[in-house]
Amino acid sequence: MRLFRQIVILFLVTCTIILNVSLAKEKEMPLSGVPQEVIDAAKEEIPGIKLIEAEMVTTDDGRTFYEIEGKLGREVYELKIKPEGKVLFAGHEKEIRLYKVPERVIAAAKRRVKGIRVIEAEKITKMNGEILYEIEGRVKGQTYELLITPKGKIIETDLEDDFDDEND
Repeated sequence: MRLFRQIVILFLVTCTIILNVSLAKEKEMPLSGVPQEVIDAAKEEIPGIKLIEAEMVTTDDGRTFYEIEGKLGREVYELKIKPEGKVLFAGHEKEIRLYKVPERVIAAAKRRVKGIRVIEAEKITKMNGEILYEIEGRVKGQTYELLITPKGKIIETDLEDDFDDEND
């Protein structure tokens, strides 16, 4: 009976982990392939931005949005925009050394993805001044990206599609 209970608990924990990981598919595309509503929204959100690259992202539940990267001055900005032009996120990112990432952030990543080896981090400053950390790590040949607040709250967990990454 005790073994059965342990198996059930293990099953429930595994299901919870699986449900909390998004299997988003990202597809790089030329800016000319991005809907005009998305381009217009990016330029309206950050006036003067020079758009650099774009990806179309489809989440495992079928939602689609565009990740647009652009430059204004020396800052690199990332925007997440729905196809109809609604801005979901706008901010700039800066790669930082791992020792500069708050311990709570690293601990949260390790709790969410057991056995993860953190390989890089970016500090994201949203347009409203809010700070987030994007943590990239690997475990068992898979790459994860986690978006985490400075207090360790996990906003998003993505399992990257390594088949599209020619560098792996």
